[in-house]
Amino acid sequence: MTTGTRPPPFPEHPTWGNIGIWSDSLLDALETCNADKQAIEALERRRLNRQNGGGHAEK
Repeated sequence: MTTGTRPPPFPEHPTWGNIGIWSDSLLDALETCNADKQAIEALERRRLNRQNGGGHAEK
């Protein structure tokens, strides 16, 4: 979760077709980063809730 998500390499010979595929791969990388952030935030909420003596702190 905390390791970097590398962006896909830009096409060596850009065309309209492979730019579209590259853009889709770029969005996939962004979604992976966002999912990792959400998971880390959920773990942090649980940790803080346990520290404060509460039950589950899920959204």
